[in-house]
Amino acid sequence: MSVTLDYALKLNVVETLEADVDSAPSPNVNHTAFSKRGTITADTTASPVTLVSMQALTQVNDGTADTFDLRSLTGTNGIAVDGNTLTVQAFLFNNTHATESVVVSEGSATAYQMLGATYSITIPPGASALFFLNNLPSGGEVISATKKHIDLTAAQGTTYEIGVVMG
Repeated sequence: MSVTLDYALKLNVVETLEADVDSAPSPNVNHTAFSKRGTITADTTASPVTLVSMQALTQVNDGTADTFDLRSLTGTNGIAVDGNTLTVQAFLFNNTHATESVVVSEGSATAYQMLGATYSITIPPGASALFFLNNLPSGGEVISATKKHIDLTAAQGTTYEIGVVMG
């Protein structure tokens, strides 16, 4: 098996200026700054990618955390995916529920500090969050038996999708 991660994070916005703006060569200004794009493979020396898991999940607990275990994931065709000794290179979270928010945070037990020692991000209904972690100065936290959990807190029955790429 091989994994290739092509990633792009961009906004492409066209702003139409008023007709009487003298300093503009065109009334349309295309804003494309701050974009990030790249490709990572198993052969990438700095931050290779080797495993992927894309899962659609439903919150089991009501108002308390469900635990997302980076050592016990489901991959393509139901294959077991264990991120042991790897780091998270990319993390995608889609809240597919119409009315409930989901809080993503470091796990309370054997926490994986994906975004630092303490973090909590609320993903509103219908919203998404995408993190590219392959260029962290620290190299990212290594997944292990003591660093493997991400907590997800929402109302019971809340639906969401999680994609994680590790290497």
